[in-house]
Formats: sequence, structure tokens, C-alpha cells
Amino acid sequence: LLYLEKAGFEASEIISKVEEQLISGNKIDADHELVPYEGMQGFFRINKVELLNHKWAIASFTDGVYWGDLFLSYQINEDGEIELNTEKAVLYSPN
Repeated sequence: LLYLEKAGFEASEIISKVEEQLISGNKIDADHELVPYEGMQGFFRINKVELLNHKWAIASFTDGVYWGDLFLSYQINEDGEIELNTEKAVLYSPN
């Protein structure tokens, strides 16, 4: 995250913005748009986020029974907005 600090951003601010954007994407009546799977026991929602560095993040998601992980890329555009993309996703079996 030192790269972001050199670009004029506070690391804690970026962490908060990425986490907030991911969690706020959870919907009451739909799967999270970044989760490429359809919930089986409810809707998939992101419940944990960890930033790895200035470009990559990992997020966990669940529908209450099934769960998985997302490998995400993120960048900050010229307007200071966070752009998130799912690079890889893994869905685990509950057994």
C-alpha cells in the first residue's frame, strides 16, 4: 500500500473504501454482483475482505451453507473511485 501513499492516498482510507464498496454490494434480494455463482441456500454475500497490496484483494462469501473466496483486482480511477474486478473465484462444498 506504500504505492498508494506515494500517489497521495492514505492506506487506511483505501482499505476502508475497498471494504465498504465490497460490503455495500451485498443485496437483500440478490447475489453479490462480483460473485460469479448463484446462491443455493440463499443469496451469496461477501462477509470478509482482506487487501493484499495496492492492487489485489481477497474476499470471502457465503449463502449461509455454501462458501467461497474471490481473488479481486482493484484500482483507483482519476475521480478517486474504486474499480473492482473478480479475477478468480472458488466455491467450496459444505461436506
